[in-house]
Order: sequence, then C-alpha cells, then structure tokens
Amino acid sequence: MDIKRKLYIVGISGNERGLLSIVTSVMNHIIYAVCTGKVPVVDLKYRKSIYFKDGRQFRDNVWEYFFKQPFKLSLSDISENDDVEISLDSHFAPNTDGISAKYMPVSNESKILPKMAEAKENYKKYFIFNDEMKNYLEHRYTEAIGDCGNILGVLCRGTDYSKRRTFAECIQPKITDVIKKTGEILKKYPEITKIYLATEDNDIYETFKKEFGAILIENRQYKYSYCKNDGKLISEIKVDRKNHHYNLAKEYLASIYILSKCPYFIGGRCNGSLFVWLLSEAKKYFYVWQLGNYGRGFKEKMFSVTRVNNKRLLRILGLKIKLKG
Repeated sequence: MDIKRKLYIVGISGNERGLLSIVTSVMNHIIYAVCTGKVPVVDLKYRKSIYFKDGRQFRDNVWEYFFKQPFKLSLSDISENDDVEISLDSHFAPNTDGISAKYMPVSNESKILPKMAEAKENYKKYFIFNDEMKNYLEHRYTEAIGDCGNILGVLCRGTDYSKRRTFAECIQPKITDVIKKTGEILKKYPEITKIYLATEDNDIYETFKKEFGAILIENRQYKYSYCKNDGKLISEIKVDRKNHHYNLAKEYLASIYILSKCPYFIGGRCNGSLFVWLLSEAKKYFYVWQLGNYGRGFKEKMFSVTRVNNKRLLRILGLKIKLKG
C-alpha cells in the first residue's frame, strides 16, 4: 500500500513579472511547505508566464527550464493517493512574511537579519539550477571572466524601474551616481582590473562603456533602449528571435550568476541584487543603494490600477474597487 504523501503544489502566475520576482514568490512557498511538513512541487506549467518557449504555453513546466524540483518530484509524479494542497497565487504563503529585497543587507558592515541568514541556507538547499542551466551558466562565466580575478560587478537597472517609476518599486540610483561610485571604488581598490556591468538598458550600457570602455567586460545579455521603443518594457517589445523571452531569462540569470562570482559588487536595491547576495560567498566589497520606494504621482493618486496578491485593484479618487482577472 502506497504511503500517502502531503504535497504542496506551488502555483505562481507570472503575467509580465520578471523571472526573479516569480522565483522569490515560489521560494517563499517552498520554504513554507517544508516548515509545515509538506513536500513542495513547483507548477509553472498551468500558470500564465511570458517565459514559455515558442508554442509551448501550458505544455512545459517553466520552472524546470531553469531549476530542479526541490524534492525531485514533478507534476507527473503526483498520484490519486497523495494528499494535495494547492498554494495561493501570492507572493507570501499564509500567515508568513517571506523574504524580499527590502530585507537584504546593503553593505559588508550590515547586520544580517536572522530570517535572511536562514533564507540563504534554504536557497542553497532548494534553489538548484538544473544540469543544462548549470553548464550554460558556467560557460557564460568562463567566457566573460576567464582567468580575471579582481572584478567589480555592477547591477544597474533602468527601463521599468527608473523610467516608469512604478509605485512601491525600489528607487534605483542615477547612472551618474553609479559611475561616480565606480570611480571611487577603482581608486580605493587599485587591484580591480575589470568591470562587469549587468543591465538590460542599452542607454545605460553605452554610457558606462564611454566612461570605462577599456576595462569593461562585454556583456552579451540582450539589451534595448526604453526611449527608442516608445516606453515599452523589454517584455513588451516584439523581437524576431526564437524563444526570445526564454532566452531573456537565461541571459539575465547568467548575468546575476556572474555578478555573484565577482568579489566586489555595487547595485540598486532590487531582486537582482538580492539574488547576487543569496548566491554569493563572502565578498571583499558589497554595496547596495538605499533610496526608498517610488510613490504615486498626482494622476496615480487620482486613478490607478495596481496588483495586490495577483488581484487587480482599481483606485478612483481614493475609492478601491477589485477587478476580475
């Protein structure tokens, strides 16, 4: 007779969310499942996402494109004998306050919260790249870094962060401030020989290239200009490239992986910087800007549509109305 397993199906919708935002939600639920004696199985097959390969929507499990299942159980392993619970489609599990970028340490001297120290250990256990992805990441790392030792990693988000200034998102540093800080670090640590810049914003990349071109390592991550694409997000523009959004995710993960290996790092507070910290061992220098969060402008205060726990919320003159879908 089969033993009845208590399974917890982690189903998180992606919609237009970035991959690491989805991953953070998934991991919050995985950790909740483990703490409550359940076995988590990640379901990004029957949830909306931009990261399906071409023509594969709702046919593949997007999680398994990049990562291993935390307990080696897939959706196909579930049987009618199992006791199955399906997670809420939310960032946090019930009655929990999971991790997010706002809790991460912002420098080498920062006190690490107990919940973040625990999270780092949990990520080592349950956030595991699959073999294909691991080989890809190692190849991209070797290709970019090679035998270079003292690298300054820089994460500079643009587009949806600094241009749209989405309510409640972390405020990102200005490119002029990042360049100034980079110059100060190069002066303080003369042993640094190269800079690796991770950004999806081509305007930022070109500005950095003009300033530090001689020592800037080429980053093959797909980049675009927000202004030249009528203010569309990178996920919204049409690109004639096979499996474009899947490849966007792979390239972004490679950039984060490379940054995690750089002994020196600076970046704005965002999920990318959070994952650099989670994947890193001790760094010689670590700095994240603390600039607060974007607020609502006048128009947003009068009229806006936001998403709270994957439910759309319409605000008209302060009145809150829940929308379907």
